[in-house]
Amino acid sequence: MKNTHNKRIKLTIITFIYVAILFLPAAPARCFADTIVLNDGKKIEGLIVEKADSFIKVDVEGVELKFYNKDIKEIIPAQEGLVISREKYAELEKSSLLDKVLELSNVKKQVESLPAHVNDEYAQYKERIPAQIYEAGSQIMVESYNAKDVYASVVDYFKANYRRDYLLQIREFMGSKLSEKIAGLEEKAAGSNGLKEMKEFANALGQKPPPEERSELIKKLDQAVGATNMQIETVITMYKGMNLAIDPVVDPDKQLTPGELDMVTSQMRKELKNILKNVISISFLYTYQSLSDDELKQYLNFWSSDAGKWFNKVSNEAFISAMDKAGQRAASQFVKLAGENKNSQIQEEPYFFKREGEWIRK
Repeated sequence: MKNTHNKRIKLTIITFIYVAILFLPAAPARCFADTIVLNDGKKIEGLIVEKADSFIKVDVEGVELKFYNKDIKEIIPAQEGLVISREKYAELEKSSLLDKVLELSNVKKQVESLPAHVNDEYAQYKERIPAQIYEAGSQIMVESYNAKDVYASVVDYFKANYRRDYLLQIREFMGSKLSEKIAGLEEKAAGSNGLKEMKEFANALGQKPPPEERSELIKKLDQAVGATNMQIETVITMYKGMNLAIDPVVDPDKQLTPGELDMVTSQMRKELKNILKNVISISFLYTYQSLSDDELKQYLNFWSSDAGKWFNKVSNEAFISAMDKAGQRAASQFVKLAGENKNSQIQEEPYFFKREGEWIRK
């Protein structure tokens, strides 16, 4: 079982880059409007009051907003009678801001990669699931953890914990040269060549360990962004979600009792904490090796700020919450699958229910 658990911790280490765009508050007004279509599909309706080489300014209900040309897909001229309410604009502003932040922070990419991770995880349960059910169950997993629904859950969580002031502070920091440099390093490290070089880098560390001060900075950065804890919670949540989902279709002699599930996850936490701390430490040392200690301290200081702590906390909680909901969707579909399987002798009601955040077998 230990080797199986070790496979589960081989998830891609994703370092979040947090960026936001600035919008000003709206005021009530009624007017004919031009329509500015952004690259992400969002539409902003207002009057264009200034055009420059790299941007335009748009009057939206009495407030001038700046949009850069690189973010604009097209501009549709004003049409008579087209109006926008303050409430509609406020919601549009919030959605646009969150979409941009989550895109630039790579949260969208993380969500999009989730179905592949889930498929790999599900394959490890093949021996526990009846053959006539396994393939259909695989499709259920893909559909339950689909990127669209998971991302929608993440956005909803952010809206419930929305802090525009913090997002603006993040935007200011991410406009710095240091942030741009770090973003480039993280993108390079995430590539296929980066992963290969990281392995070679890890081997070299055995012969030449990093200076103590550098190691301490990396440790503090891990704590500030919550990288190790996030990976642990991701693995545990997926593991519990899988067991919750497949329980209705697993042969009784292959099921985990509540006590066994708790024991396994408890042991996983202990193993993962030590293993992932080392994996993430190596990942950070490799990714940021060209940064000076002073640059790394600046980066650390920002993510130790109130704004940085808030974004890390909410983004991590949002992702785990979205995965938990996906697990519940999968469980519901597996119950139906068990009932549809004519040869199954397995009960059709789920064995688990949730109480105070914990899954409990009936």
